[in-house]
Amino acid sequence: MITTNTLVLDTSFISALLVENDVHHQAAHATLSALESPYFFIPMAVILELGTLPLAIENNDYFNAIDQFLSAISYTLIEYDKDFSEYFIALTKHYGHKVKPFDFSILVCCVRVHGELLSFDEKLLNHLERVKKMPMP
Repeated sequence: MITTNTLVLDTSFISALLVENDVHHQAAHATLSALESPYFFIPMAVILELGTLPLAIENNDYFNAIDQFLSAISYTLIEYDKDFSEYFIALTKHYGHKVKPFDFSILVCCVRVHGELLSFDEKLLNHLERVKKMPMP
């Protein structure tokens, strides 16, 4: 159940929306349909990951689907600025070595905007619960 208006999109969620044979395709659409006028935050790492997925490399239609999706939603791209760096460094001291760098940057974005992560990556969601308990800058 969605408990906040601050929603951060993960690669797994966007990919599930765009790929019809993805095991989470229907769940992603159901989640999106249940939201009223959603506003999203998308970490730069997610955009980078979407462009390097095998589907993206093999299929130009996938890039078109990404463009159409981003054009159809309201969102802010979370870029890596000084504020992000302060969160990243503070959290890295306590937790960064336990997660892949791209995933860790997505977690930092969630903490930074106090957002709920829309993801089908259970490991990432579990890490987020632990990271939320870490000291913040």
